[in-house]
Amino acid sequence: MKLKFLSFASIFEGLKRVIVRFPITIALCVVGTCIGIALIHDENNPTYLRLLITLVLTVPLSVVVTLFIEAMGWRKEWSWFGVLALIALMSGYYTFLPEIDSPEAFTFYLRHGMWVAGSVLAVTFILFVRESGVQAVLRFWEYGRRLLFSTFLTWFWSLAIQFGIFAALFATDMLFDLEIPSERYTEIWAVILGLFATTFFLSRLPRSSDDLEKASYPKEVRLFSQFVLVPLVLVYFVILYTYTAKILFTGEWPQGQLAYIILGFSVVGLLTYIALYPLRTQVSWIRHAGTALCIAMIPQAFMLFWSLWFRVSDYGVTENRYFVFIFGLWLIGVSLYFLVSRVKDLRLIPVSVVLIIFVTSVGPWGAFSTAIRSQVGRLESILEQNGRFEDGKYVASEIELSDEDISQVSAVLNFLEERNAFNSVQVWLDEKVDFAEIKDRKRGEYFMQEGFKLSYSTHVPSYTRRISWGSYRSELGTVVGGYEYAFAFESRGSTTQRFRVEGKDFSITLNDGSQEIEISLDGKLLGSISLREILQQEADGRLSDEQPTVHVESDQFESLYVLGSFSAREEDGEISLSSTTGMILLTLK
Repeated sequence: MKLKFLSFASIFEGLKRVIVRFPITIALCVVGTCIGIALIHDENNPTYLRLLITLVLTVPLSVVVTLFIEAMGWRKEWSWFGVLALIALMSGYYTFLPEIDSPEAFTFYLRHGMWVAGSVLAVTFILFVRESGVQAVLRFWEYGRRLLFSTFLTWFWSLAIQFGIFAALFATDMLFDLEIPSERYTEIWAVILGLFATTFFLSRLPRSSDDLEKASYPKEVRLFSQFVLVPLVLVYFVILYTYTAKILFTGEWPQGQLAYIILGFSVVGLLTYIALYPLRTQVSWIRHAGTALCIAMIPQAFMLFWSLWFRVSDYGVTENRYFVFIFGLWLIGVSLYFLVSRVKDLRLIPVSVVLIIFVTSVGPWGAFSTAIRSQVGRLESILEQNGRFEDGKYVASEIELSDEDISQVSAVLNFLEERNAFNSVQVWLDEKVDFAEIKDRKRGEYFMQEGFKLSYSTHVPSYTRRISWGSYRSELGTVVGGYEYAFAFESRGSTTQRFRVEGKDFSITLNDGSQEIEISLDGKLLGSISLREILQQEADGRLSDEQPTVHVESDQFESLYVLGSFSAREEDGEISLSSTTGMILLTLK
């Protein structure tokens, strides 16, 4: 048996083919990798972050453009023109990207994520836009199988290379005490992900559907489908229809989790149908099982609608419920198509999903606009029931809202805050609420108090005011007030910041459970700075306007924490820390 070994010449030739086929895509990956490395050293740089986010969408779109031009049989020059036009379009898109912490960021970046998913999914079928018939569907199936295998192989090699390099660096660092900065490991991962993984995956993309003519059904896929996927579908089938019979027999309303169970059943069922598709004409029971599966999914789609109706009637439409509803409609449509169509074209699945992603992400019919309208209508109904809404305007009333209604109003306003949609309720007021002076408070809470003149019930969780005395930055190792080190600390939740100074590795962690800042040196805990007393003073109204400090001294260190700000949440008389910033001054003993 003759073994083939990779040589530098073969690797170079493979790289050359990828660059010739996807030149601008590879260039974009190089730029993205450089930006990613720069972001490692300047993680709060908004320009780098927005550029990287734009490239995450531009790269898969550039692949789609190239594959489309190849599928149409156009000249190579059209590929250059198409991708350059795409870059010009995405440059304009970049200018509309909001800052990550801006009010409109939630909706914008969620929509951006949908477009990225749609662009990646488009790679699976764009090569077959001019083909039709059973053979085209079989080639599409083989193409999808190769893409899936290439994806797993890409991740396997990427992780193997990463662990190998990391192990070599770690051993070198330990044996020769080179003090390799931790950023080097992150940089290496950025290069592997941005350059190697992308190039390796693109190198495995077939040039045309003609390369798929001699596809054969792998034994491994058949075994996995018959002995893993089919039993899973049967188990799901029995569970769901047993539960459906229980609902019909007892008259109990379906549980809220039912929708997600049906989603799981449908996804596994469709994967099974796709995996066994080439055997439909060869094995009769597979053909009949596929028909039975499509029939079984239709009643479950209606069960999904029923389960969803209870949630929507109580809490209105959200983006998640909107997409669950759309999925139910899509599931019925796909099932009916596979029941009545003679060709049973699998390309319908990814094509329809991509169309749904782009159609539902924009416009007044889209998920975001529909959810906002529903929640505003829900808020209007609550206020109207309590005599606080009349003729399209909010009116004052002496009627006290129940704790449940207060909680519902708060939930809707927080929903609108995340989506920067307060204009929908500002029109109810004679005088708009000005948010300019409340940068350190939740706008939903502020609107509730200033716009609706409502206060949170003692039974409803609320945020305390965010205390701020200033922002602190300092170079590491600076001698401040007799202390050896000064660290600018900024943390949300239980997160860790790491600093390497003079060969020492400092780790500073905010433990929001114990309300302490834990300081470690070379992996060993030195001690902690407790903020419980300051939080309790704030809860009791005893915190002075002077900038607070916390002094800690032990056998190992002496430290002074100068607070810049903190934010906490109060519930049932208990106060818990959410975030804090400040300066940690430290001396080792």
